[in-house]
This record gives sequence, structure tokens and C-alpha cells, in this order.
Amino acid sequence: MVLLSSIPSYSYSQSASPWLDVGLTPLLSSLAIMENAESKSEVLGLGLSVIALNLGMYLGVPVIIVIGIKKSKN
Repeated sequence: MVLLSSIPSYSYSQSASPWLDVGLTPLLSSLAIMENAESKSEVLGLGLSVIALNLGMYLGVPVIIVIGIKKSKN
């Protein structure tokens, strides 16, 4: 909980709130996953899994959405 209490609170537009949630959810999931590592091999395995998760969330999902939008316009 020290990590969460050290994050400064910011004021932002309510219209930006859903986008912040979408952007922060994978990050927070990554932290929760990495907390379960108890050995060096688990850190390596979970670390690679977190990298794959983040690539999928931040690159894969937007690409799929853009391709879907382009196909629906044609």
C-alpha cells in the first residue's frame, strides 16, 4: 500500500476518466501479477507474461479495433 499512497492525486477532466481507467488497468494488473513471484525463475516467467500482456493490451487491441473500423467503412 506504500506504492498507492505515494502516487500524487491529480485533477483531470471527467471525460478523460474512462481513458485513464483503460490505460491504467493493464499497468495495475502487471503489478498484481509480479507480486506473486517468489523466486528468480518465477520473476523471469511472470515478467515475460507481463510483457506479452502489455503488448497485447497496448498494441494488439488498438490494431484490431482500427482494422475493424476500416473494414466496417468499406
